[in-house]
Amino acid sequence: MSRSRAAPILLALLIAASGVSFLRAEQLKLQHSALQHPKVKQAFSPACDGQPRCRSEAVLQFTLGKAQPVALRIVDADGNTVRALTDGEVQTPRGKLRTTWDGRDDDGRLAPDGQYRLAVTLGDDDRTITIPAPINLDTVAPTVAVTRVDRTPRSVVVHFLASEQADTFRRVTLDGKEVQETRTRHNVSRFSLKGREQGVYLLSFVAVDHAGNTTENPPTIRVKVP
Repeated sequence: MSRSRAAPILLALLIAASGVSFLRAEQLKLQHSALQHPKVKQAFSPACDGQPRCRSEAVLQFTLGKAQPVALRIVDADGNTVRALTDGEVQTPRGKLRTTWDGRDDDGRLAPDGQYRLAVTLGDDDRTITIPAPINLDTVAPTVAVTRVDRTPRSVVVHFLASEQADTFRRVTLDGKEVQETRTRHNVSRFSLKGREQGVYLLSFVAVDHAGNTTENPPTIRVKVP
């Protein structure tokens, strides 16, 4: 292998090794500190507020082994402070600590989509522990594309794909009224015509991602039952 090709590969390996070392160091800090049982890994979206399955804010939780002052910050991938959740150190009793983040920075603006982490400064020994588990801020709603529709005298089978990993649902309306919502599997939905009352049914396919964003303009299939 030439030197020109070996240099970029070596650099990539060094960066990867540094990232692994950082995460391992943070995990070891957690194992030997008063901060235990962090529960911060999640996705949320301030943009979906009001939707049925929305997670509009991040719920951050951990346990302190003893009472002490703590300071909480949200940091980006480079370790820069995005939001100070506490104004300096706050005396916290022993036990479970719970706080939230609404996705906004210190200036009140919505932070860019991406991965963030919770940095906790323990007042007793002035240590800062950055919890490795990511907090995913995701405000983009998934889309759904219908790839094929198979019609028979007894049923309609719709094949579709979501733009990202998400839960998908089929919503059925009859004459403008929703009559059913069903969670789908394997990107296929079978709608039986047997026993249906007469009318025009609309089958809409929506996706809900891990943050709770819901497809805004779902594809719709028109089915007429004579």
